[in-house]
Amino acid sequence: MKLNPVKKTLIVKGKVIQLTSIEVQILYLLLQEKMNKIKREKIIFEIWTNKKNLINYYNNHLDVALSRLKRKIFEQTSKKIIFSDRNKSICLKI
Repeated sequence: MKLNPVKKTLIVKGKVIQLTSIEVQILYLLLQEKMNKIKREKIIFEIWTNKKNLINYYNNHLDVALSRLKRKIFEQTSKKIIFSDRNKSICLKI
C-alpha cells in the first residue's frame, strides 16, 4: 500500500484509488499508527478541530468519510482493511 498525499491517491496491489483531502488525512494518521487502534477523537482533533465541544458534531463527518474510504478501497481490492468501532477507535489492517 502506498499513499501519495500530493496526488491524493492510494495504490493497493497495483490499483490506483483517487481520494479526497479528508480521506488522505485519515489514511495518513492510520498509517502512522500501523496496526494499532487510533481513537476517533484523535482523528477529529487532527483533521477538523481541537475543541472538545465540537467532537459530536464532527463524529458524523468522520463516519461519512470513513464509509466512503472503505467503499473505495473495497471496490478496487475486494478487501476490508479499515475497521472501526463506531464510538471508540479505528484500525488499519494491511
